[in-house]
Amino acid sequence: MEKERYRMILLWVLLITVIFMIPTHIIPSVIYLKDKMIEKNMPPMEDFYFLVYEGLEKPQHTIIYKYDVQRDETYEVGRVAGYFHNGEINSKKEYITGLRGSLFNEEKPEAEFGVVRFYLKDGISEILLSDEEMHTFEKGKIHWLLSYIGDDGEKVYIHYYGVEDISNVFISYDLRTGERKRASVPGGKYKEILDISENVVWGIDDSVITRYDMRTGEIRKTAENARRAYISDDETKLVFTRPGDYKHMYLYDVKSREEKGILRAGWNTMFLEYYQYSSGWDKSGEYYFYVEVFPRIVGSNIRVKVYNLRTKKSRCVYIETNSRGSFEFVRNAGA
Repeated sequence: MEKERYRMILLWVLLITVIFMIPTHIIPSVIYLKDKMIEKNMPPMEDFYFLVYEGLEKPQHTIIYKYDVQRDETYEVGRVAGYFHNGEINSKKEYITGLRGSLFNEEKPEAEFGVVRFYLKDGISEILLSDEEMHTFEKGKIHWLLSYIGDDGEKVYIHYYGVEDISNVFISYDLRTGERKRASVPGGKYKEILDISENVVWGIDDSVITRYDMRTGEIRKTAENARRAYISDDETKLVFTRPGDYKHMYLYDVKSREEKGILRAGWNTMFLEYYQYSSGWDKSGEYYFYVEVFPRIVGSNIRVKVYNLRTKKSRCVYIETNSRGSFEFVRNAGA
């Protein structure tokens, strides 16, 4: 009798062990394979880059990170002295051209301001256009955060303020030829410029996201009640946030003029949206990059994530705890 009872106990233990092994071993394998099958029908995602400015460190510097799709790994590829931002990578993925300027209104910068190019292969950077030369183009002060790179990294749109009481004066400067001219941007039309690409200006006017064509003069209104927006490379989609709301992100279809909520932060987290490139897009327009922040008394816990628009799922590709850095994405050429 005791032997039979002992055998039954062993059988039950074995059965329970097998049951608990299924969800921890077999099921995850099935889900993993299913996810891989879904990904096969998706456009391939390209590698992407983001910048982390360590402004509280000495010396001040910006770290350039790369997320490598094939290796499924994020790693540092180099550093640029000072605050390197609003970067654009050229179409051949050889270099990133951006601006080195002021974030905290530094009167005596540790590194010379200007247009800077970082070469990915060699890991070195050089100044293409100095701050001193930029100040000879126009009166007023340079708004570094609202100046942009375009034309495959060969053109810079320099934003000046305090000029003839006009809100937005831009000088378009060709880094190859040295040609410069005033960019055709409606003076005072936008309270903030979100981005400038080839002949197109995206801005926010009274909480309405607006597209302005510099060639034709056409002004097109899109999403309303917006605080910040990030436009896909083909300009068919944009993700935006609402004023005072750091918990939600909304997707707007430019063609259908429809919007819907796609992302909601956790109860103890929020989305980073302070900078012009706090979020970014893959070339295909099917993957959206963003930063989720868990604020702390000193520093924040950071997660860089990728949202798949078709599967409606996000995955984390980089974590930094107790960070005091400023995170921004690098824009694709031709965006």
